[in-house]
Parts: sequence; C-alpha cells; structure tokens
Amino acid sequence: MPVFMSSQKNINAHFPNYHTFRLKDNFGNKLTDLDYLQAQYSVVTNEVGACSISISADTNRSLLAVDNRIEIWRSVETNTFLDGETCYLIKSVQLSRDENGRYFWQIGGKTLNVILKSRIVAYNQGTAQAEKTGNSDNIMKAMVRENLGSSATTGRDMSAYLSIQADVSLGATITKAFEYRPLIEVFSEIVEESLATASPVYFDIVLNNQTAEFRTYVGSRGIDRRVGTASPVILGPAYANVGPYTITDNYEDEYTFTYIIGPANLNARMIVTASNATQIARGPWGRVEMATNSSSNNPTANNLTQEANATLQLGRLRTVVEGSILQTPSSIYGRHWKMGDILSFKDRDRTFDVHVDAVDTSISESKVEVQAYFRG
Repeated sequence: MPVFMSSQKNINAHFPNYHTFRLKDNFGNKLTDLDYLQAQYSVVTNEVGACSISISADTNRSLLAVDNRIEIWRSVETNTFLDGETCYLIKSVQLSRDENGRYFWQIGGKTLNVILKSRIVAYNQGTAQAEKTGNSDNIMKAMVRENLGSSATTGRDMSAYLSIQADVSLGATITKAFEYRPLIEVFSEIVEESLATASPVYFDIVLNNQTAEFRTYVGSRGIDRRVGTASPVILGPAYANVGPYTITDNYEDEYTFTYIIGPANLNARMIVTASNATQIARGPWGRVEMATNSSSNNPTANNLTQEANATLQLGRLRTVVEGSILQTPSSIYGRHWKMGDILSFKDRDRTFDVHVDAVDTSISESKVEVQAYFRG
C-alpha cells in the first residue's frame, strides 16, 4: 500500500554535539571560521534549504560577499560530517542593532540547490532539449548539462564549477515537455510523478571536494535503514521514539480510470485510457474517472499510454501518516540517521516506509534543537 508521510516536527531534544561554521569564498578558499551568536538552518530533499546566522558586527563586511560559501560541520560523538552534504551561498546580509545597543550581522544563505532556480530551459518547444523521453534521473541530468553544463550555449556553461554525476538509468521512464521553465520547477514535477512508481527519484547539488556536483538518487536520498538492513532504525510507540501520530486512509482525491486526450487530427483525437481493475471492482461506485489533455509534443500511442498509466498512479489511494520523532539514545540525528534516509515506522500490525525529507537545526548559547520532517 502506498504511503505518504506528511511533514511533522521532530520534538526538540538535544544531545552533545558541536558545530563549526566555515566561511569560504566563491571558489572554496577558506576565509575564516564564523563566531556565531545564534543560527538556524535547514537541509531539505528536492528543495532549497536556508540558513540564518547572527555574527558580531566586528566581522569585516567584505568577507560576506554574495555567493560566498558557509559550510556547517556537525560533530556528534566521534563523527564529524558536513551537514546535508551542502553549503549555503550568501544571499543577504543585514545590519541589526538590538535593545542593548549591540550591532551584529544577520546572514541569509541558500543551499546549492538554489542554482537550479537560476536557470530556465532556454530552448524552443519541440526541440530535443525541451522535450524528452527516458529515465527520469537521466532526463534531469541532461537538463542540467544543457542549461548549466558542457552542452549549454556560450555564456551558460558552468561546467568548470559544476560537475554532473554519470547517468545510471534507474528512474522510471517518462515523457515530458518543459520549454522556458525553471529547472527546479520541472524537477519537482518529475519527483512528484516518480512517487507513483516503484522507482521514486530525488535530486540534489552536493559539495564534493569543494566542487558542486549535481546528483540523482533512486529509491531514497540517503541510506536505507529499514527493517531487514544492517543498521535499521525503527520508529514507533514500542520504541519510545515517536510522539502523537495519526494514520489516515485517504480516498478523497482518488481516481481509478483515466483518459489521456491527444491533439485533434483531421477531426479525430487519439484517446488512451488506463484503469485500476481491483479498485473499480470493490463496489458500484469504484469507478472514479479523470480526464486530462496530453502534455506530450510527440503524442504517439506509446507515449500516451505511459502518460495514462503515470496519471492513474497519481490518483491512487493515499495512506497519510502524521506524527513526530523523538531523539533517543538509539535514534540520534547524525549518528543513527541523517537527512534523506529511509526508516521503518511500526504501528500495531502495520509497518510503513518513511523518508526523512528535512532537518531543521536551531542553535543558541544554551541549547541545540533539532526538528525532523518525514514522509513515505
């Protein structure tokens, strides 16, 4: 049964850990370690994370140039790692004065995925660069190459600063058109469509030896820590690591029969259907219909069939699990699980797969608070 975990907070709990905020220039050359007053930052799958860091106004303003990097290194026990495998590009600097007359800089940054918001698919409708059929993970990499990488036109090629992971052809096969749209917007749609398949796909720009690298992941963004793996992490009331939660079988937006409508040709239209026979047969009201125009610029019977099947999957029953994670000695962020990992959630006689989709961290002089968000 497909499961969708809605975003919920990880109840605050702090364990001994340490952070180092390293400030570097655009090219990765270290400038200084930031002596922060307080900080908040997030790492998020398939989206742009953000940070907000307060530092003394004694810091030289020239060091806080736009797109300079902030790396956040977290130490948990003996394990030190670059949180989220990313850095934050400086996008705002604000001078503030508090009620005690103290001045400080408030730095706002965005994770490397913000680069995907800076480029559109700058190709005309019907071109090979604006419509593709293939594995979803390969399509995203091709779009990055053509709009940021070595296949981009003059002035758009950033391959000296952004590498692209090799194709692995593991994502589901899709057909999609996307001329003159932001890359990240198209990628988000591909991710949503892939959740309906056996091969959900994820994307990220990570920091790999000071070089930004675009990567895709199939199945999960992080490590598989479900029941049956070498280092499982199981959430549930029996393990005292979840707070209140609900499980809802949601049929409200379900449809079980789809029509995909192709373009008119000599007063005729190619129409392809797909159906879920099992759900239709459950009773007299089991057939719930939905029709949509094809988004393909190459509406062959095969492409329309693929589109119909993918659309049908998006309308299936959704089981929504809402709850909160508690950090315990056996489920500590940074040691037992990280952002993007896939965990198991047990409730009575049912077990669900849950993905850690986002982790928010708040740091002050007195405490560190971690909030995790998850879905399946």
